[in-house]
Amino acid sequence: MLIVMRRVFKDIAHLDGFDTVSLENPDIVHALSDMLGAFLLFLIARRFTAGLRPSVQIDDASLAKLVVFKKGLAILLGAFAATLALYSFFEWAVEMYALGTGEDVIPADTNAIFYEDFFGVLVLVDVLLLLLSFAVTRDKHLVFRNMGFIASAVIVRLSFSAPRLQSLALLLFASVFALLVQVTVNRLRDDDVDA
Repeated sequence: MLIVMRRVFKDIAHLDGFDTVSLENPDIVHALSDMLGAFLLFLIARRFTAGLRPSVQIDDASLAKLVVFKKGLAILLGAFAATLALYSFFEWAVEMYALGTGEDVIPADTNAIFYEDFFGVLVLVDVLLLLLSFAVTRDKHLVFRNMGFIASAVIVRLSFSAPRLQSLALLLFASVFALLVQVTVNRLRDDDVDA
């Protein structure tokens, strides 16, 4: 959602004044579609977090190992994100300096600066967590939910290299898919408990 809203501000910055405000202006069309998309992503995220439920019961020893592993992964992912952010900022600053000195430099796509690499690593971390969940539990609901979330993360990663409106459609699809996976798992768990 924040990535989409960032694009809105970028599009608004391209406007030269109120005389350029027209539905024939691609910056206006992009800004309006991204604003609508961000609003829909917010609603989906709100519904998603409202439907979160406690996970399956796992014995204390396995749960303790899982928590330690997840904390270690979170620390590594945080360190990677910080390093990637600093590296990306440095590359961007060098590029801006080159542009300022008149060098013929084509600015990188803002999504390529940080998000593509970060989401690529995030997908790998998700796969590691899925494999670890097999060692801790064989609960089919948990496995299905985790696989669905990995598929959504892959689609989000793909959206960064797609054209503008297709990117927004992929982000919305990934969000709706994750929500549907969660709703399905919750309903199936409820059915299993009632049975």
